Amino acid sequence: MKWQEEYKRKLISVEEAAKLIRSGDRVMAVGGSNDVPWGIPQALFARRDELRDVEIVSFPAVTDPGWLQPGHEEHFKVSFLTYTGPLGRPPVVDRRATFTPVTWALSLKNFERLNEHKDIDWDIVTISAPNKQGFCNLGYALWLKKDFIKKSKKVIAEVDSNKLWYYGDTTIHISEIDYLVEYPATMVSD
Repeated sequence: MKWQEEYKRKLISVEEAAKLIRSGDRVMAVGGSNDVPWGIPQALFARRDELRDVEIVSFPAVTDPGWLQPGHEEHFKVSFLTYTGPLGRPPVVDRRATFTPVTWALSLKNFERLNEHKDIDWDIVTISAPNKQGFCNLGYALWLKKDFIKKSKKVIAEVDSNKLWYYGDTTIHISEIDYLVEYPATMVSD
């Protein structure tokens, strides 16, 4: 199958992507820079009344789809790794979110210890539009994106046609992604 066909087959709306996530799921949504998913977290928060105990694991929050505000603790359990940042600090201080102070290098250890192992059900990342070979770029804020993609059961990628291409080990092929969302809605040419 050509990657263009695979792309079209995996393409869903932001609302459809949010509906894939169920109560009790663990969702990795790497923050820490402006290179974060925007549409899926907002659509997921819009479903808050349908959901219970969805764990959101993030590096520092740079946006708040709503789950950092008081009153949503039964719907979303927010966990920060490394540091909280200004948006994450109030929910941690108020004990509405948890915080694990680890260095970037040790962040993955939380997911490797057998007695503390919890599966990551969903990883939500942003990617560039694909190149001619079907590879997309994960961007300048790579952090641990590739590691979490490998550890997650399913990957949803928000395709941003404005995202720039960065060199190094920053690519992922369309075949490694389970679902694609064009956000903001764009068209990828054949």
